[in-house]
Amino acid sequence: MNCKNCNHSLRTDFGYCPVCGAKVIKNRLTLKHLWQDLSFQVFNLDNTLFKTIKHLMIRPEVVIESFITGARKKYMNPISFFAIAITLSGIMFFILRNVYEVN
Repeated sequence: MNCKNCNHSLRTDFGYCPVCGAKVIKNRLTLKHLWQDLSFQVFNLDNTLFKTIKHLMIRPEVVIESFITGARKKYMNPISFFAIAITLSGIMFFILRNVYEVN
């Protein structure tokens, strides 16, 4: 078995690649697995999404400065954050448009 990221050969008992540190995933990619991963990312108590939202409301300059200087594990990736914000905005627009439909 080889690492999917760096192609380094791995023993079967390894949980992480000793070269690049990537997690070894042995399960097949299924819809169930994708749903579990998504729900873990969204509803995890140590969630970077809620931490990013909270800190962007209180002190946005700290979030931006931290991300630029390299502290990227603490906050959510800006592209992912933007995608979630656009999706939620679209859903809210759709719901509100149907609720307050103008005749």
